[in-house]
Amino acid sequence: MWGPFMATILLVCENPEHSSLWQAALLTQGVQVEVMASDTPLVSFLQARTDWPAAILIGMTVRSPDGASLQASDLSRWAKTQTAAPKIFVLNDKSDATIKESEQRWATRQGAEAMLPQLTSQNLGILLPQVLAALNLPYNPDQAQGFIDTEVVTLPRSAEESTPTDAAGYFRAGRERYQQGDYQDALNAFYEAVRRDATLTEAHRLRGEIYLKLGNIDKAIASLDKAIETDPKSVASYCSRASVRYRLGDNQGAIADADQALKLDPRCALAYNERGLAKLASSDERGALQDYNQALKLDKNFAQAYNNRGTLRATQGDLNGALADYAQALRSDPNYADAYYNRGNVYSDRGDFTKAIADYNEALGSNPNFAQAYGNRGIAHYELDRTKEAIADTRKAIELFRQMGDETAAKQAEGVLKQMRG
Repeated sequence: MWGPFMATILLVCENPEHSSLWQAALLTQGVQVEVMASDTPLVSFLQARTDWPAAILIGMTVRSPDGASLQASDLSRWAKTQTAAPKIFVLNDKSDATIKESEQRWATRQGAEAMLPQLTSQNLGILLPQVLAALNLPYNPDQAQGFIDTEVVTLPRSAEESTPTDAAGYFRAGRERYQQGDYQDALNAFYEAVRRDATLTEAHRLRGEIYLKLGNIDKAIASLDKAIETDPKSVASYCSRASVRYRLGDNQGAIADADQALKLDPRCALAYNERGLAKLASSDERGALQDYNQALKLDKNFAQAYNNRGTLRATQGDLNGALADYAQALRSDPNYADAYYNRGNVYSDRGDFTKAIADYNEALGSNPNFAQAYGNRGIAHYELDRTKEAIADTRKAIELFRQMGDETAAKQAEGVLKQMRG
């Protein structure tokens, strides 16, 4: 038997700190933790036993002994074929805020209960009950209280910096981190800011922007709703929420938010751009073009609006107009990966695969995880009879699509790869 505990959980984690905290936290709830080496062939190990653990917590990056697959995938698929199999939880070393929805979908599609972020004293009171509930076990918050600390502290980065002491200080620290691309520190600082002053509209809005960038749509909407609640006249908040609603496919909601932003500020170029995206998604090409034109009339250096108008022109067959717009977008923002990618697609459509590859190279230089750029560069290489490069790019695209949780795109790329191999 596994031991005189309420349940036993197997833990396979390559992060020692993460592993230790899970062990200590689960022990407070009367759950035994059996730590396994990461090179253990877990499916074979379990198949040889009749007394399975209640659950398995396994690191996302743990690979099979031969390195050919992820053990989390192997375990989850195996568990789906068994009666009363252990519950599988995939551990990710990222924070909760930085785990994308696509990564969560990947885990659940494999058959796991969920993907769990890095365990901290701040989220233990959420993650521990989640695991126990899946096992039909009670959660005793008093026993776990020593691990739970709701205080999130943004530490100074140098001797010249000091820890903020008030809401305004935390907001300034968060805005600085946001501008530097340090999203987790920014979220922590904004959390502290709104905890001290819940009326800080811009802190709520920037939290929403960060969650949107990280793909956490639900939290983005919640933060932006709060921003608008604290200031119903915040043009920036309506624009941000329009962007989130567009991502959700709520085009009418996005248009309504952009309309409200323009009612408050008729010269808001961003609102015209967001409304143009939603109109195009609603098959209103004429309305979208008018909005992109107006956005660019108000802001002649608006790279995203040039890119979006270029994409619309390309779909309408105006390839010269599209190329002109992409060129202008790149003059405004020389590191704009999407504009390079879209221009590369136009060159591919024209049969100019050398130029297409050059643009895909630039796109990947700005965004090394751009799966579509790998896929299309692979096709361009194939058209130039560079089969080795084509196969390498297509395999990389498949890998990235799977990491994103986009199995449909991965399967399509596998079909292309099969054709390349003959």
